[in-house]
Amino acid sequence: MNITIHPKGTRAKNRIREHGAVMKLLREDLFKGDPAILVESLGDTWRGETWMGWFTRDEANWRLG
Repeated sequence: MNITIHPKGTRAKNRIREHGAVMKLLREDLFKGDPAILVESLGDTWRGETWMGWFTRDEANWRLG
């Protein structure tokens, strides 16, 4: 399932710039007590490999699709 990330802070904005705003949703959970998602980039990134990472509600909003 794909998800669109809407960054709030600089760290999330940099991740989106490097890996794309639409990513594959791997998991929804709590990360240090905050709602969070684990995502994987779609296709190759600028380094030629996929990327995986967490986004919390403090650093980004997201929606399915």
